[in-house]
Amino acid sequence: MATFALPAGRFDTEVLQRHWITLSKSDIDTAAVLRERLGVDFAQVGSGVRESESFLYLPVAMNSAHGDGTERDSIVFALGADFLITLQPDAHFALFDKAVAKMQRNPALTASSHSVMYALLWALNEVSSDVVRDGSDALDAVSDDIEKATQGHRDVGVAEVREITSRMNEVEQVVSRVRETQLQLARAARHLMADAPKSLDGLEAMIAVLIADINGVKEHAGFEHDKVRYRQQSLLLPLAYSKRKSWLR
Repeated sequence: MATFALPAGRFDTEVLQRHWITLSKSDIDTAAVLRERLGVDFAQVGSGVRESESFLYLPVAMNSAHGDGTERDSIVFALGADFLITLQPDAHFALFDKAVAKMQRNPALTASSHSVMYALLWALNEVSSDVVRDGSDALDAVSDDIEKATQGHRDVGVAEVREITSRMNEVEQVVSRVRETQLQLARAARHLMADAPKSLDGLEAMIAVLIADINGVKEHAGFEHDKVRYRQQSLLLPLAYSKRKSWLR
């Protein structure tokens, strides 16, 4: 039985190409070559899981920090016995950088298409965790601004109310999207576990831990979503009262 263990020797990023092929969404020519040579076809992939004779297609919509906001990208994993093909926004997809670093620390993760996919899903979950944490920080900042405004013995203008409301709505939208992403990541991880060869000792346990981590981030996102909804209702009441006083004067 093969053992899922750390091989000796220096890590070489070229080993990734043995089992992982990246495909930019705009690279029509390479897509045609992969369709002809490997039988991988992303044309009919929607938002759900699709299975062909040679590949299992697993789409995931991701959120990531981008400037002062967030950006939403879609990735499709085509998991085969020998190759993992990722349909991604660009040839270099920054959200996978953590996965490459993880495989550099543990080259055993480059040993199969399934172990590479584990590393990629792990990296995407780390990105989701960062987005939720940023959303929590943004919500705390909004709450601080509300407290300063309502306890500063001054009336709050309509423009300020709208700006604060907009910021809270943005946080709510981000954490809601992360919850959707986590459902897709968990689905992909479950399919990965079911499809992974039993000969890769240790991989199943690693995927099980990943699924637990994915669910943990989903729960954190749910907590932040509930918190922003509560603060929308409770913390905006003083703003509405201040606004009403200014109208009655």
